[in-house]
Amino acid sequence: MASYFQRPRVEKAWVRAFGSIMKTKIIDVQERTFGQLEIDEWVPFTFRAYTNGLAGPLYWMLGDQKTSLLEMKIERSTGAIEAVLLPACHRFDSDDGWRAPEGITQVAGIPVVKMDQFESGHCEECRDFRLNQFGSSFFVILDDSPRPERCIRTDRVGYFEANGNLCAVGFFDLTQTEVQTVHRWRSYQYRVKLE
Repeated sequence: MASYFQRPRVEKAWVRAFGSIMKTKIIDVQERTFGQLEIDEWVPFTFRAYTNGLAGPLYWMLGDQKTSLLEMKIERSTGAIEAVLLPACHRFDSDDGWRAPEGITQVAGIPVVKMDQFESGHCEECRDFRLNQFGSSFFVILDDSPRPERCIRTDRVGYFEANGNLCAVGFFDLTQTEVQTVHRWRSYQYRVKLE
């Protein structure tokens, strides 16, 4: 699988031909309470859960793959989301957008998703998403129309579920240095967008 820098650009005609947006159905929760969240200026959010995926991963990629890309690596044998990578996002809201509802059910672990849309080993979906900051937490909003019903959380990462589908990914409790790192990345993303 080529890195996101080497992938061909997604054309608008392909988006029109693709039709309706796929929903990623959460079918189970795998018990796992540890992983590693890395924050840096080039790829601000990289999360890896420690799994025993021997069969090789499946990939789910969202965005136009030029100005926005969210990539999730899914364990082929179980359907568990084992990694999340956010290299690009051109839509950023700060402190006034989406936030996790209070009193939401929290479950420890990582989500297991239905894998029928990954027959070819990967799924590329040209769906727009946005990044929202609330305090020291950041949320990748995939679908903000339904109210999340629960958060499946591992370490400092949470997967929000609404109507059985993945609707957002949250990165929690960032240090002040990590927040500043994300803001430096954001200013770089903004400059690239203007060019």
